[in-house]
Amino acid sequence: MLIMLLSLLVIAMPDNVSINHRNPFLNSSEIQDNYYLISLSNLPGGNGFYQQFIKINDPGSLGINQNGSNIEFTALNNTLLYAWIQSLNNNAMTVFVKNYNDSSSILLKVLPYSSNVLSSTGYTGEAPQLSKIYGEYDNGRYVFPFYCDFKGNSLNTGVFINNSVNSQGSLIINNGLKYTPTGSENNCPFMYSKEIFSYVTVQAYGNIYPPVYTNKPYDFHGYGLGSVYNINKNLEGIGRFCAQTNSQAGITDPIDETAGLNYGDYLWSLTIGKDNLYGSQYNASGLVNKISEKDNAITPEPIIFFDQINSVNPINFTWVRALTYLPSGMPGYLIYNSPAHYFSFMERGLPYGTPWYLDVFGSKYHTDGNVISIWLPGNNYSYSIYTPDYSRYIAYNQYGSVNSGNSNSIEIKFLEITYAVYFNGTGSWNLSVNGNGYHVSGSIKLCEPYGNYNYIAYYNGNKISGNYTVNGNNVYINLPGSHGNTMVNQTMDNKVVKSSNTYNIIVPGILIVVTLLALTFIVLKRK
Repeated sequence: MLIMLLSLLVIAMPDNVSINHRNPFLNSSEIQDNYYLISLSNLPGGNGFYQQFIKINDPGSLGINQNGSNIEFTALNNTLLYAWIQSLNNNAMTVFVKNYNDSSSILLKVLPYSSNVLSSTGYTGEAPQLSKIYGEYDNGRYVFPFYCDFKGNSLNTGVFINNSVNSQGSLIINNGLKYTPTGSENNCPFMYSKEIFSYVTVQAYGNIYPPVYTNKPYDFHGYGLGSVYNINKNLEGIGRFCAQTNSQAGITDPIDETAGLNYGDYLWSLTIGKDNLYGSQYNASGLVNKISEKDNAITPEPIIFFDQINSVNPINFTWVRALTYLPSGMPGYLIYNSPAHYFSFMERGLPYGTPWYLDVFGSKYHTDGNVISIWLPGNNYSYSIYTPDYSRYIAYNQYGSVNSGNSNSIEIKFLEITYAVYFNGTGSWNLSVNGNGYHVSGSIKLCEPYGNYNYIAYYNGNKISGNYTVNGNNVYINLPGSHGNTMVNQTMDNKVVKSSNTYNIIVPGILIVVTLLALTFIVLKRK
């Protein structure tokens, strides 16, 4: 299988991005699916999810159709991941994928060209303005921890609070958000999110146009992270951080304002980090401006949309979202120049429903079934297998390795762990444990798995009965006159399984079945 190295870029994130391409294969329906391996590094780690940004140049060369409707993203074990297409044209496609914090590789699956898996409730969706019907395939609420697309003609009051009722102007919801101010700076329309944010990246897509002033030339409009108190009482110091316009577009905090942003159609990105404020704006080609400020008093703030300008140029926004905050930045990518291979790890030996785990290529997978199937790039990879019930079961091939030259099916055989049960005695005597009989000289060592056991010992003319439990430790049973819990070097005699008046005497390699009558006849004949 050949690999085509694809050229990808990440906006406002590490630039070294690649996807590996393996040739399409035919499944049982003779339908071609292409798989592209995306290998990640610098992962957040731990539990939970984050949003991975990906830009694919020349998507048509991968077989992606003009609507982007024939793609899915999966983990290496084929679990579907939520994905949201942000933009798409003939030159590039940008996507956010909701990925596991500890998943170092994901797959882009390109379905047959005519497929359409886009859905507002499914795993692959798109930004609202990309659909013919606004928001028809928008699944952003499944991808981002906070999301609103202003769909319809009324504000989602479960997400935002509108404070424009008595203001001179209005905030209009009509498949998007629009400000129409008409009054003074102290009575402007604004709205704010019910949710407040501490460390976060907030991004909104929309227009901030050069204002045409009819009164004060230094008022503001825009969006950001800020407090309601500041909106009402101190508009020029709106909260912690905000992208906005005045005589020059810029960024502000409660102390001062930094100019430098451009007017127009952009993705406006605001980040509150530890004691730092960052502002960036992007167009379809990538980063346009990035500026930052220092602020030593970071506090939780809501998302704010506002317009303090009595201007004939209103501003409009299409959607707003929050991204999972990553202190070390977005995970980067590693490039693999070898094909991806499909491997199936098949378990044998565990009781049905017992979970087991596979650790390979920096990722962990688990199931309570008997197969884990994943994609791996070429070369050699070590793996380890275990089950949480480690005191009862262990994989015979607990550690191993796979490579592209090996079989794609790896059988994992689990063995039930047994523990030593010592019966310490002297002389010749007989023992029965859960119906299994033994003739013993001195002491005997049995190997038993977890469970409860009943025993009867015919010892020195006495019948001794009892029970014991094997639960992860060796068991010692001392009969009268024995040497304590030290095991005398003895081997187990022939195992006798009793059934009615017939004894099956099991000797290694030989099975002899006799009856008591036959034994008696032989003895009498010899006499």
